[in-house]
Amino acid sequence: MKQQFPQGGENKQLPLFVNGEGKIYEFENGYGASIICHQYSYGGNEGLLELAVLKDGDLCFDTPVTDDVVGYLTTEQATDILEEIKSLPSSPTPPQPAA
Repeated sequence: MKQQFPQGGENKQLPLFVNGEGKIYEFENGYGASIICHQYSYGGNEGLLELAVLKDGDLCFDTPVTDDVVGYLTTEQATDILEEIKSLPSSPTPPQPAA
C-alpha cells in the first residue's frame, strides 16, 4: 500500500527518469527534510517513504536524528522523524564575509 506524505511541505520536482513523488519540509531551526518515494528510493517499490535530513537546504549527515538517509518508512514513522528534526536546536549562523 502506498504511503501518504506527511502534512505540509512543498512538492519537490524529481528528475524525469524517476517515476515518483517528493516533498521538502523546512523548519525555523534551519533544518528540514526531503521525503521521496520512487522506484530507486529505499522502500519506494513497496510504496514506502525515504527521508533525508537537510540543513540550510543541503543534505546533512551529522545530526542526532540520523547519519544517513532513512528508508522503508510509513507515513507515521516519517511524521515522527519530522518532529525530531523540528525539535533540533538551531545552530549558529556562520559569520558572513566582510563587505
